[in-house]
Amino acid sequence: MLKTSLITALLAFSGLVAQAQAQTPAAPAAPAKTSASAAAPAKTASATVAPAALKVKPAASAPKAEPEVKKSNNGICHDKASKGYKSTKNFTEFKTMDDCLKSGGRAPKK
Repeated sequence: MLKTSLITALLAFSGLVAQAQAQTPAAPAAPAKTSASAAAPAKTASATVAPAALKVKPAASAPKAEPEVKKSNNGICHDKASKGYKSTKNFTEFKTMDDCLKSGGRAPKK
């Protein structure tokens, strides 16, 4: 009895989710998928929500250009030709290698 009530409540909830998704312009194909598969409506509902959320986030943040020179926390200046340029994550950016060296940085060892 309790099992039947829980299943009924789950199906009703998934129907509400499918109905709410049908009203949003981000997922026009979602209602057809959720009504065709009654066995796993919660799975398809969450699958259609996640891509819509992912589409919004990249559009909101503009891609940032890589700096010409990175000065690591250890004071090493890496230009784009340096081996350590891509692996340097915590850094201060500079326009030129000369500016980085003048700020107290040093060139990487070869």
